Amino acid sequence: MATSCDHETTPSRDRCPGARLLPWLRRPAWLAWALLFAWPAPAQVVYLQNDSYSGGAFNCNLSIGTDASLAAKFTAGPSQYPYSIDHVRVLGCGGGPASFDPYFVDLYQDDGGTATPGTLLWQSANPYLISGDNVFNDISFGGEPTPPPLIASGSIRVVLVNFSVGTPIVGFGTDTNGISAHRNYVRSAAGAWSFAEDLGVTGDWVLRLAIVPPVPVELQSFTIE
Repeated sequence: MATSCDHETTPSRDRCPGARLLPWLRRPAWLAWALLFAWPAPAQVVYLQNDSYSGGAFNCNLSIGTDASLAAKFTAGPSQYPYSIDHVRVLGCGGGPASFDPYFVDLYQDDGGTATPGTLLWQSANPYLISGDNVFNDISFGGEPTPPPLIASGSIRVVLVNFSVGTPIVGFGTDTNGISAHRNYVRSAAGAWSFAEDLGVTGDWVLRLAIVPPVPVELQSFTIE
């Protein structure tokens, strides 16, 4: 009986003498094909921070009043640009479980070494409640009408702007091993900027910027026998 080869995916020369093998199938049995595919690695959140706090003791600063601000300067590594901003993390303290104060978030370009920052890059449209119960507060921006911009280069200053102070007041944590010069700031209710160390702040604000750097491309290897 005749053998039909019409529907064979890889026809055999023995069973189908007249079948024409595709050129890519003409290879010795021992030869394997190795293919490389570019596959993005999972995106990871990285924290930029000046403070060294990792748990345990910290100082609590209660000096930020109504309409005043605290701020910190952040500079990413060369391979981390351009990055997107995922959230801001800050250690609230001093007020207990019933203490919450609203804060807006501002972002400035901050490539200079002065107390006053550079160009305003972005302001949150929404205020965010900060707890003073000795806890980390994560401020995410998913509800903003316009998200924070992509940061392509340089340093930025993250500013928490008080909207109103309740009772008890919410304070902010600082680390206990000294303050980094010209990396921490306070803005008065009247709008005057100062280096935090010039106003008696003795540690770095436990204020951190969570970023998502570019995703590296990983080469995945597959072998076809």
